[in-house]
Amino acid sequence: MKRVNIQQIIDIPYVSPEREARRKGGGGSQEFFTPYSIIEKMASKISKKDWDNPEKIFGEPCFGNGNILLYIIYNRLKHKIDWETTLKTTYGVELFQDNVDECKERILNLLDQLGIDYDKNLAMQIMN
Repeated sequence: MKRVNIQQIIDIPYVSPEREARRKGGGGSQEFFTPYSIIEKMASKISKKDWDNPEKIFGEPCFGNGNILLYIIYNRLKHKIDWETTLKTTYGVELFQDNVDECKERILNLLDQLGIDYDKNLAMQIMN
C-alpha cells in the first residue's frame, strides 16, 4: 500500500453550487463536512483490536461526501484488512444523490492513490 496524506485527501474543500443552494434555500440542509481533525479524534477512540478485526462493521449515518468513510476505509486498509472486506464491512447512509456519487468516486480515487489492486466493477457493486 502506497503512503498518502489522508488529511489532504479529506480536507479538500468540496462545495458545489448545488450544495451552496441547499445550505441557503428553504431552511437549508445544514450539511457539514467533517474535517480531518474531528475525524481523527473520533477514530482515536476505536481500539486497535476493532480496526484489526475483519468482521467488525463500521457505519456512518449521514456520510455527506464521505470524509468519515474515507478515513475508515483508509485505516482498515492500513490495518491489513483487504479492500473487498473493507468495503463490505463499511456502511453509510446519505440523502443527497450527488453526495453519494461523489463519495463513491472519492473511495475509488483513494484506492487508486493507495496503489490497491482492486476490481472496479466489484467495488462499485459492493458500494451499491
